[in-house]
Amino acid sequence: KVKAHHSVKPIMRIEPKYPIEAANDGVSGYVQLAYTIDERGHTNNIKVIDAKPKSTFEHNAITALRQWQYTPSNNPDEIHRVQLDFKINDNATSTPQQDQFERIDVSSH
Repeated sequence: KVKAHHSVKPIMRIEPKYPIEAANDGVSGYVQLAYTIDERGHTNNIKVIDAKPKSTFEHNAITALRQWQYTPSNNPDEIHRVQLDFKINDNATSTPQQDQFERIDVSSH
């Protein structure tokens, strides 16, 4: 018998805070994160895969991701990926599209 693939779904997502210094300086960028989801729907094993510019948005992105809640996972070893795009305005240059990442826009408003 083949088991139906159980896909986790987001229940609650906290939007990262836009760093004040980056907003004041007009800096946009992104953070790509990998993480797992446990049997309780909590995010674990959060790792930064890439970030531009470096050392600007990572802390706020990780802080927010730690608070995200999902439906329980029956595969806690599965790696999930998300890209948080920090944009000062809608005209900010977009980063290259990468299909393996879920994309979420974070505004400075």
